[in-house]
Amino acid sequence: MIKKILKITLFVLLSVVGLIVLVFIVLNFPVKNEVKKANLGVTFSMRYASDIGLDWRASYIAMLDDLKVRKVRVPVYWDLVETEKNKYDFSDIDWQLEEAKKRNAEIILTIGQKVPRWPECFVPKWVGDDQERKAELIEFLKIVVKRYQNNTEVKNWQVENEPFLDFGVCPALDVDLLDREIKTVRQMDNSRPIIVTDSGELSTWIPAAKRADVFGTTMYRNVYKEGWGYYIYPIGPRFFLIKKWIIDKFAGQKNAIVIELQGEPWVKGWTTNQPVEEQFKSMNEVKLVANVEYAQKSGFDTIYIWGVEWWYWLKDKQNIPVLWDTAREIFQKNYSDESMKEISDEEKKIVEADAGSGDNNKANDEGVKKEKEVESEIVENISIKVPFLSQAPLGVWDEKHEEACEETSLIMLSAYLKGKTLDKNSGEKEIQEMIDFQIEKYGDYKDTSVQETIKLAKDFYQIENLKVVYDFTKEDIKKYLSQGNPIIVPAAGRKLGNPYFTAPGPLYHNLVLTGFTKDGLIITNDPGTRRGENYTYKLDVLYAAIHDFTGDKENIENGKKAMIIVE
Repeated sequence: MIKKILKITLFVLLSVVGLIVLVFIVLNFPVKNEVKKANLGVTFSMRYASDIGLDWRASYIAMLDDLKVRKVRVPVYWDLVETEKNKYDFSDIDWQLEEAKKRNAEIILTIGQKVPRWPECFVPKWVGDDQERKAELIEFLKIVVKRYQNNTEVKNWQVENEPFLDFGVCPALDVDLLDREIKTVRQMDNSRPIIVTDSGELSTWIPAAKRADVFGTTMYRNVYKEGWGYYIYPIGPRFFLIKKWIIDKFAGQKNAIVIELQGEPWVKGWTTNQPVEEQFKSMNEVKLVANVEYAQKSGFDTIYIWGVEWWYWLKDKQNIPVLWDTAREIFQKNYSDESMKEISDEEKKIVEADAGSGDNNKANDEGVKKEKEVESEIVENISIKVPFLSQAPLGVWDEKHEEACEETSLIMLSAYLKGKTLDKNSGEKEIQEMIDFQIEKYGDYKDTSVQETIKLAKDFYQIENLKVVYDFTKEDIKKYLSQGNPIIVPAAGRKLGNPYFTAPGPLYHNLVLTGFTKDGLIITNDPGTRRGENYTYKLDVLYAAIHDFTGDKENIENGKKAMIIVE
C-alpha cells in the first residue's frame, strides 16, 4: 500500500515537473518572425527628471532634438496641476505639448490618479475622503480633456497607469470608478483611442484589454527583489505572442503596444542613489539593445522605452554618455523615413522665433496667410466675442431654469448686438422678466421653435434683423459664422453628448454658435452648463443634433435642420 502511494506521489511530482518544463520550453521556443522596424517612443516625466537633479526642460529638449524622439508619453500629475481645489496650473504640460508640436512629435497624455513614476498615485493633499476623491477625480479628467482635446499633437488618452496592478502608494482598486473615468473621457472625446495598460509579466491582460481601444503592456527583463537579488524573467518572446493571442480571442483586442519597455535599472531603493556600477547590473547599453530586440521579437511594432531621464542623468551628471549615445543609435535605426525627416531651415527659424516671443501661433499664422489665398467665403478660423450666460446663472436648476435655454440664448445674442456685458444677477433678472413676458403675452414660455424664438426677439427686444435658415449644410454653418455674427441653433440635446449636462441631458436645447477653430471644431456659448463658455463641439456631432422643435420633445429628432442668423 505504501509503495503504491509513493509511486502515485512520484508520478504526480514528475508530471508537474514535466509540465513546468514543457511550458518553459514552449515559452522560450525561438520565434520566426519579428518586427524589423518599430515605432519607438519614450515616457518623459518632468517630475522624475527634477527629482534626480536635472533641468527637466533641457532634458526634454535634448530628447526631442538630439535623440529625435517623435513619440512621447507625458503624465499629467493631478497634485501638481491642481495644488488647490479648482485652481489649475497647466503651464508645464502646455510647454511640453507646444515643444512637441513644433517638431511634429506625437503625444500620449496619461491622466488619472495613478500615472507613471513612484509613488504611482498623485492625489492632491487637499482631497478629503474617498467620496470626494472620486468626484474630484472625474471633474479633473473633464478639465484636462476639455483643455487638450483640440491639440492635434495629442494622439491618445491613457486612462490610469496599470490600474489592475497592486503596486505603489495608492487607494484600493475601484473598477466602477475606472469604468466611469474611461466613459467620461470617451464621451468628451470619442475621436482619440483610449489606452489602458497592465503589467506584462504579472497579469492576464484581459480586464484592461477589454476596456481599451489600445492595450499597453509593460515589459521588464532584469529585475531586483529583496532576498533574491537580481534575476532575469525566464520567459521568451513567445510568452507575449501567446498573451496577444489570448486578448485577441477573449477580449476582442487586436491593438497592443509596449507602453513601458525597461530601459532603466531596477535596483534596491532610489536608482540614482546607488553607485553607477550597481545600476549597470540590471541595465546598460548592451541590455538596452537586447530589450528592444526582445520587444520586436514579441511582435510589437510600437514600443515606448522607459528611462530617458536616467540616460540624460548619466550623460549630464556622471559624464557617462554611453546609454544616451546607444539610445540615439537605436532610434535612428528604427525610425521610418517619414519620422526621421529633419525640420527644414525655415521651420527652425519659426521654432526659434516662437521660443523667443512666446507666441507659438503667430509665425505659423502669418506664413499661412502669405502662402494661401482666400478661395471662398469661409475663413480659416473665427471666434466671435459673445457675452456668456448660463440658463441658471445663480446655480438654481428649478423647472423654470431647466426650460430657459431659448431665453438665455436670446439674451446672449441681444447683449452681443447691443454691445452689453452680462453678469449673473442681471442675467437672472432678465431671464425672469422674459419668462413673465411670455406667460403674459403668449400664455406659456416652454419649448419654442425657431420661428417663435424670432418672434420673441422682436416682441421683447425689438430685434428686427433675424432670419431662419432651413435645410443647410455643414459648410453653411461655417459660411454664416465667417460673416462675423453668432448663430442660434435648436438641438436634440442628448445627441450633443455634453459631459457637463446633468445626465441624461435635455431632450430639447438651444445654444449660440460663436465661431470655429482651424481644426473645424465649432465654438459655442452653451447655456446648459456653467462651463459652456467657448465650449467646442465636433461639427459632425453638432450638425447631427440640430433639429427644430416639432411640438413634441419626444420626437425632436424629426425636426428640420434650422438656425437663426443675423442678416
